[in-house]
Amino acid sequence: MRDSIPISFAFELSNRCNLSQCHDLCPTVATDPPIFLNTDIIKDTMKYFGSVKHKCTIYFNVYNEPTIDPRLFMLLEYNMKHCGCAVSIFTNGWGVNQYMVDEFIKLNTRLSVSCYTDDEYNRIKQLDGVGSCNRSTLNVKVKQLYDAPATRTGVCLFPSVYGIINHKGQYGLCCRDWKWNHPLGDLNVNTVKEILVSEERTRICDELEAGVRSLDACKRCPFHGWGVKNDPYKG
Repeated sequence: MRDSIPISFAFELSNRCNLSQCHDLCPTVATDPPIFLNTDIIKDTMKYFGSVKHKCTIYFNVYNEPTIDPRLFMLLEYNMKHCGCAVSIFTNGWGVNQYMVDEFIKLNTRLSVSCYTDDEYNRIKQLDGVGSCNRSTLNVKVKQLYDAPATRTGVCLFPSVYGIINHKGQYGLCCRDWKWNHPLGDLNVNTVKEILVSEERTRICDELEAGVRSLDACKRCPFHGWGVKNDPYKG
């Protein structure tokens, strides 16, 4: 049986990434009007986690760059006061320096950096306290999902163990469904508690745990599935 609350939970703070204009593999489009996830949705969700003493790992990124959001450190402080979850930040590192790393450590936040240039990689490697630093870019399969053949089968545990609230406040199926074609709920209408036990989320999780892929994005997903043998997320 799946946990009542996912063990990992991501907030997509916005639809903004400072490097999205550099390549066409990123689902974030630099020319789109900016949209920021409602701060109250984030706070209310974290406060709920705290009220039930749920200790998951929180992320403040999906396809956004979290370190350019002016609310980030406020939200990290809010988490420490009202929630107490561990936080993991994935960033391209563009604005990261030693002072920021030190502040992240104080706020129980692990930093993982994907560097897009050799110079950035060498700069970040000189900083003390960075959790991980890699020279990498987005997987090309992410952007190509909707063009893939609808032939994928098999178990996927992603919606059961990983929760996502996108920049519009929708409770997402999975980060691979980057067009958000299959939302499982809307935090502008319902609370996270209501969505987690909703008929829609329960049905989709039951199906995917049984290896049934009824949704178009799941049928086309080129990845094996979170939490199963040969899971690509675990290398």
